[in-house]
Amino acid sequence: MDHRSKKTIVMGSKKSDVDLLLIGKTGNGKSATGNAILKRKVFRSNANVTSVTKQIKTSYSLYKGRNLKVVDGPGALDTDLSEQEALEKLIDSIKVAIASNPQGYHAFLLVVRFGNRFTTEEQRTVEVLKHIFGDYFVNKFCILVVTHGDNLCPEEVGSFEDWCSQQEGAFKSLVHECRNRVVLFDNRTKDQTKMDAQIDHLLTLVDSVSPLGLRYTDDNFRHAQRERDRIVVEAKLPIVQEETLRESSLILQQMRNIQPGQENQLESLNALKVRAENLERSVRDQDKGTGALALIIANVVDIRKAVEGHIDRAKSAIVLKEEQEKIKAEWDRRGEERERQYRADEEEVRKQMERRIAELEREKLENEAKLERMRREAEEKLDDLEENNMEVTNSSIWSTVFQVGGFILGNIVWPILRKAIFKI
Repeated sequence: MDHRSKKTIVMGSKKSDVDLLLIGKTGNGKSATGNAILKRKVFRSNANVTSVTKQIKTSYSLYKGRNLKVVDGPGALDTDLSEQEALEKLIDSIKVAIASNPQGYHAFLLVVRFGNRFTTEEQRTVEVLKHIFGDYFVNKFCILVVTHGDNLCPEEVGSFEDWCSQQEGAFKSLVHECRNRVVLFDNRTKDQTKMDAQIDHLLTLVDSVSPLGLRYTDDNFRHAQRERDRIVVEAKLPIVQEETLRESSLILQQMRNIQPGQENQLESLNALKVRAENLERSVRDQDKGTGALALIIANVVDIRKAVEGHIDRAKSAIVLKEEQEKIKAEWDRRGEERERQYRADEEEVRKQMERRIAELEREKLENEAKLERMRREAEEKLDDLEENNMEVTNSSIWSTVFQVGGFILGNIVWPILRKAIFKI
């Protein structure tokens, strides 16, 4: 994104107007620097590490025909607050400072202290300010004001320029990033010539920052909103991690305690899914799209997916169980059907056998009755023969008997037996 767009460029109403915003770590002499520029004591200052700049303060002065507007900004990262509270307070205060000067600022005066080692904490302060104003603000709009200039000993370190050239590490990098826009301020001096000289040097640097009167405006500030959100979120990171870890652990523990096939298994898993979704939504909301909580979000997403995986497996198990029950029910139904059919067939065979036996019994009785009649008829015939043919010899009688027997066997008994054999 080009922060040099027309939206972010505002021409000063007069080249003689100079608007400056003081920023810096608490205790570096920020308020005292504002008083030195105004050449009168307007802002409260204190040398201890507790910030006394609790609100944005503004004052004006006329210096050599130039209208100076000096805004005493908040102390960066107040030491009497937690990091998160200090960040939120700093951002809120700077928002007020930006909004209170709609035309924008020609330069930011980043106040550091001479003679002190440029600590990791101060490096962190500069990085925080970059996040608040935008990465480019040091390079394009910042002037490095080194306070406690009365501590400079030319006999030991030479001139201030010599001292700056001798610096190494982070401070040297900061000077380079500011394009060597560095000025030494002695906020305790009563020497008017010295006071004017340091103000003149400062205004020369301001003119080099903004030769055409260009200002850092609210548009520039809005462009850096994402980075401001990011540092606030990062300050909350330990708290968010703790809260997320606790809720995630409880979700995983309860998920492990849900046994497959137990009553209301699916209902319990769905409740855990809702909790995981709420946790993910909460973390995403706190992240504000900055990506600062990306790892936490990824972990929460994995937990949600794990719960969803358990739900899918539980649903599959339920479907499988239902299918198995359907198959078993169908198998049982077919088995019962086969059993009924077998019993019905068996009953039919039994009835057929009973009918056949009854029929054979009936035929047997009929044949016995018929044989009895034939026997009686044969006896009657024999009696008649004995009466009428006393002379017939025994051989003739037996011949007749055999003839009768053969007739009975061939015409009565054998047909009955054959019929019975073939039907069975």
